[in-house]
Amino acid sequence: MEETVTVEAPSSELADVIDQFPATRAYSKDGYIGELLLDVQSIKVEATGYSTVTDSHPHTVTKTYQLAYNDRSLVPESVQSDGLTLPLTGLSWSETANVEDSDVPASWTATATYSKTTYTNRQVADGYQATAVYKGEAAKTGIGSVIYTVTYTGSKIPVLPGLNPDITVSQLAIAMGLAVLLILLLIWRYIRWHIARVYVYNEERRIHDVVSRQYVRVRTPKLRLSALQGREETEYTVILRRRLAKRLVGRDIAIETGGEGQHHVVESFVGSDYAFQVQI
Repeated sequence: MEETVTVEAPSSELADVIDQFPATRAYSKDGYIGELLLDVQSIKVEATGYSTVTDSHPHTVTKTYQLAYNDRSLVPESVQSDGLTLPLTGLSWSETANVEDSDVPASWTATATYSKTTYTNRQVADGYQATAVYKGEAAKTGIGSVIYTVTYTGSKIPVLPGLNPDITVSQLAIAMGLAVLLILLLIWRYIRWHIARVYVYNEERRIHDVVSRQYVRVRTPKLRLSALQGREETEYTVILRRRLAKRLVGRDIAIETGGEGQHHVVESFVGSDYAFQVQI
C-alpha cells in the first residue's frame, strides 16, 4: 500500500524539509486500516514558481596623477578595469609643492574617482513544495459479500404415484434442498449481521488482528471482553456491521471487562460499518 503526501517546504534543502514528514502515517481508506512508513528516498522538493530579481554591481577605481597644473583636461576621462570602461565621476586637487620663496604651487596632485554600476538578472523561487511516499500494509476490516455456487448432478428417476406427472422425485428433492439451503442462508446472514468483531492492533505485524467475535442482541446489546484480560493490549476496536449498527443507534451497549463495567451509546453514522474503541 502506498500513499503520496504533499506539503509546503521552507527551502529546497532536504535537511529543512524532512522534519515536515512524520516517520509513520495512519491509513484508513475504502475499509482498509493500517500504518504506513515514510520512504525517505522518495522525498522530492520542487519550486512552486519563479520571479526575476535584478542585482546591482558597483565598480569603483581611484587614481592619483602628479600634474604641473590643476587642469581637468590633463586628467583622463575614463579608465579600464576588470574588462569595463569606467567614466570619471569625481575629481579633487591638492598642492604638492610651492615655487621657492613663493605661494604659487609648483605642482598638483589630482585624485580621480572612476565608477560605474552594472546590472544582472536572476531567477528566484517564489516558494517550494515537497512530496513523499509512505509505504506499508493495510488490512480490510470486513467482508463485502460471499457468493456460493451449487451444482447438482444425477439422472432422472420415475414419477411416484399420486404426484404430478410433470414433477419427478429428483425435482422435488431439489426444490426441498433449495428451500432448506435458503432457510440456512437466511439464518446464517441473520447471525452474521449480528456478529460484532473485536480487533487489537498487532505492533509486530502492523495490522489489526481479530481477537473475538460475539453475537449481539438488539434488545439487550452486550459485549463480554473480560475473557480478553491478561493480554498486553489495552485498547480494543469494536466493529458492528452497518445493518446491526443502524438498529442499535441510540441504544446503550453494556461492556463486561471483568472489572468496572463500561457502556457505549451507538451514535448516528454514515458509511458501511460502525467502529468504536474500548479501553481496558
